[in-house]
Amino acid sequence: MKLVLKFIRLQLALIFTIPFLRLLELVFLSNRIKLPESTVINEFFGLFYDLEFFIIFSLLSFGLFAVLYLLSRKLASISQKVLNALVLVSISSLIIFFSERGAALDQEIVQQSIKESLLVVMGNDSFSLINILIISLPLALYFLFDYLLIKKWKLPKLLSIILFSLFTLIAIITFTLKEQKPKTYKVAYQLKANKLSFLIEKIINYKYFTINGVLTESDVRHFQKYFGHNYVSVEYPLLHKNEMHDVLGPFLKKAEEKPNLVYIIVESLSASMNGYDSKYRGMITPYFDSLSNQSLYWSNCMSSSSISFEILPTLVASAPYGKVGFNSIPFLPHHQSIVKILNKENYYSAFISGSPIYFANQGGLMRAQNTRFIVNKFDKKYKPIDNGGNWSWGYADRELFRQGLDYVDSLFTTPYINFYITITTHPPYVFQNSEQYQKKFVERVKAANLSDKEQDFFIKNKKMFASFMSFDDELKWFMESYKKRPEYKNTIFIITGDHQGYYEPKNAANHFRVPLVIYSPLIKKPVHFKSVALHAQVSPTMINYLANNYDVKAPSYVSWMADDLDTCRTFRNRNTYPFIYWNKEIIDLIHDDYYLNGEDLYKIKAPGLDLEPYKNDSVKQLMNQLLEEYNMINHYVCFEDKIIPDSLYDNVFHFDSLVYNYIDTTAFDTNLMYPFGTHYAIGKDSSLIKFSISFNLKIPDVKYDRLPKLVISVENPGEDEKVFYDSKELSFLTDEDLTPNKLLYLRITDILDLSKLPVTDKSIIKIYLYNSQKLDIYYANFKVSLYKQKNKE
Repeated sequence: MKLVLKFIRLQLALIFTIPFLRLLELVFLSNRIKLPESTVINEFFGLFYDLEFFIIFSLLSFGLFAVLYLLSRKLASISQKVLNALVLVSISSLIIFFSERGAALDQEIVQQSIKESLLVVMGNDSFSLINILIISLPLALYFLFDYLLIKKWKLPKLLSIILFSLFTLIAIITFTLKEQKPKTYKVAYQLKANKLSFLIEKIINYKYFTINGVLTESDVRHFQKYFGHNYVSVEYPLLHKNEMHDVLGPFLKKAEEKPNLVYIIVESLSASMNGYDSKYRGMITPYFDSLSNQSLYWSNCMSSSSISFEILPTLVASAPYGKVGFNSIPFLPHHQSIVKILNKENYYSAFISGSPIYFANQGGLMRAQNTRFIVNKFDKKYKPIDNGGNWSWGYADRELFRQGLDYVDSLFTTPYINFYITITTHPPYVFQNSEQYQKKFVERVKAANLSDKEQDFFIKNKKMFASFMSFDDELKWFMESYKKRPEYKNTIFIITGDHQGYYEPKNAANHFRVPLVIYSPLIKKPVHFKSVALHAQVSPTMINYLANNYDVKAPSYVSWMADDLDTCRTFRNRNTYPFIYWNKEIIDLIHDDYYLNGEDLYKIKAPGLDLEPYKNDSVKQLMNQLLEEYNMINHYVCFEDKIIPDSLYDNVFHFDSLVYNYIDTTAFDTNLMYPFGTHYAIGKDSSLIKFSISFNLKIPDVKYDRLPKLVISVENPGEDEKVFYDSKELSFLTDEDLTPNKLLYLRITDILDLSKLPVTDKSIIKIYLYNSQKLDIYYANFKVSLYKQKNKE
């Protein structure tokens, strides 16, 4: 009995912290994000969700406490207090993350590499000194209750049992009455959910996630009927005839030479806040707002994902999503892209990102497109963002645009296609002259005709919106600098956001609503298009424009997820298209006049993708069926390499037959670096090398800092410095979980561009596992294949 009573008193101290946790969350949220009107009610119900979690945690931990209690009462008490403290710290940290992000942390933390996950968490300003002090408050309160209940007040035995029994009964009633299939994607649910329970449940569901059903021919045919293209294959469900519509030609003057294309992908640029059609025009991004009024401007463009990870695959390749993002597929399936196609037309391609290129595997994806120039390191004269704590999120927009123009200055050739990804407007919003921008923004807010509620929202988030003012000034500098360049008159700029900003959107569709601007001196006259556009339509539209006006050879058959931008000047939607959230759930679909968000069906209304609830069982059933079919097809084409046939892929890259093949089926243990085969001599006549690598591996320790890395290097014998060096994390080479002593299958296909490297006749490629920690690892079934690009005719 003493054992049970001691445990109950320990857990009552934990349970008594629940109201304080909820109060902490309410204060944090009210100072960070725009909250739904029902926030206080949801927080009240959240008390019961927290109680349910704490009771379940208590019951699960009682067994360990009982065992330790028999060994040592003091050890049992200390161990339980440590467990309780860890739970409180975890919940407090997750509350802070929720307040910074506007969405609860879920399975995305295990969908990324540890390096990326740390970058996301650190990037949300969750580990400031103030936040760390705040996290300690619930902890201090818990130990205060523990002292009062056990040592000072010595809560009576009967009262302790009655209270814990009552709390347990309330938890059982809560479990019985709460929704069995809650809408976990809704902010209202995430507000009342216990954040740690939510995270654990999401991770478990993700780990055991399976695609329901087996893809059949009838599923494919039904999907193809509604997704609106002239499909030609069941084996390749996305493959369809390219109709070659030129929707941009009527709005652009024809130049004498092929135009340059400059894509500017702006972090968190939102149609609700930015652009000429925005209610807040001129207050946040006056230059961009003015530029959009001089452009071909879509105010109802939709990104594919609610955060950045899918912007490049969609904008560059109009690609499907895979399981956790197209970029993260270990063995990237064959696919087409605007970069691959324009490379064949003598376009020079470049990719410059303010964020680290390993983030969301941006660099890997762009290498797979045979992008000729990828900025891996900025010039030393440009300083990275100082986020404190010896880490940096990347380079602010000022440095990004200046580094970009340095690169363009070094070119001696046109045309080109360049991609820029900005980062200043990403949390934690660190940029030059931040205080001055914040002060200026507050002045603009007070001068604007805003309601008290709007003014309060903007001032609370002044640091975030001030970062957009900084971006706006840097964009102006970049565009004004370009106007002085001789190729400016023949350049087309495509500017868009990667997703909407870090605040609660007015509805589900606005999670993805961003402005799309096509600006150029070639524009005949500015036009505002109010029809729904998709990021997945941008590059297919540009390719068909170039094919119809500049003799660029466009593919006859494509596997784009969407084709042409809609140039209707009034509001309408002609698209059927799915969207993916930060946690890699694909639960939203737009179709004709309807929008499905999880279990909720809406009718779309003008002007800004407004939604009104709509009850129609047949429409809802159809959209659920289309979403289920897409999920099955998405998994099939990405993991069975069925996006496009090999013949179409080879027509893009023109690879020769196999030039090197190494197979070793031997299995053995080692703690040394292991080379895959003998070194391959490249030869000066090579410009592109495609390599495919696969092997089995079993590893005893999966901690990030101890994992081996797969290394691909190019070296000139006798020289100390490597011509090329790239190391790849093992998590990128498999879709399995990295589990200690589990036999894994790892594989990768990538393309190495040698055209800009100082290779000689004696240059060699080395491929090996770098085992810096000398772990005892089991290897088996090595296969390495190298292919050389054909000589151009």
